[in-house]
Amino acid sequence: MSIIERPNAEALYRALNIYRDTMRPFIIKCMPVTPGISTEAQINEALPALFQDSFSRELGEHGSNPIGVMDIKHFGYIISHYWSPYFNQRFNCKINRISASLREIEKARNLIAHPNDRDIESKATQNYLHKIASSLKSIDAEEEADQVEEIISDLNHSQQFEPADEHSRAEAPSGIAGCHGHEYNGEVENELILDLLLAMERQTHKLDELSRILKETQQLIRRHG
Repeated sequence: MSIIERPNAEALYRALNIYRDTMRPFIIKCMPVTPGISTEAQINEALPALFQDSFSRELGEHGSNPIGVMDIKHFGYIISHYWSPYFNQRFNCKINRISASLREIEKARNLIAHPNDRDIESKATQNYLHKIASSLKSIDAEEEADQVEEIISDLNHSQQFEPADEHSRAEAPSGIAGCHGHEYNGEVENELILDLLLAMERQTHKLDELSRILKETQQLIRRHG
């Protein structure tokens, strides 16, 4: 199935490209300027060993241009590594909140990079798109955020979403309160289930990364032992 036949994936793909191309120069601008140390070396220092070799290889293929090589999967590591005193001056919140947002967007990126034969679920797509738009606004990239919101609007129109769907998301907190009292908000239940599934998938992704690192370490030990 091509991406044209998967409207949610296509919309998310377009939004992720806007996000990636906006974040690349933003990250470079916020990083420290250290005499004698190149930007490429600083980026590589922030990445885990799993990504360092591929980053260096792609850097050579792109003519030593770090902006053209940085991917969404790198952003979280770089921002976390240089959080203080650089990126924390740019974001008016704690690093945990930024890290959570970056992980969610990276998860969206992984869904696009490793597609299956079905389209991405509509509710998850909407959540990812709104997360991307919100992240762009947090770095004052208003024009790019507007482009993502236009993608959301076009997707909603093409799928004939009811306007109430967006209102119910905004009213979710009152729905949660209702669970303790009189009425039950089914939309809130869906949101909570989705959050749980996303959290479980993040943990699975971490275990997969640890497994790959362990296998790589074992191969190195056998090779040099």
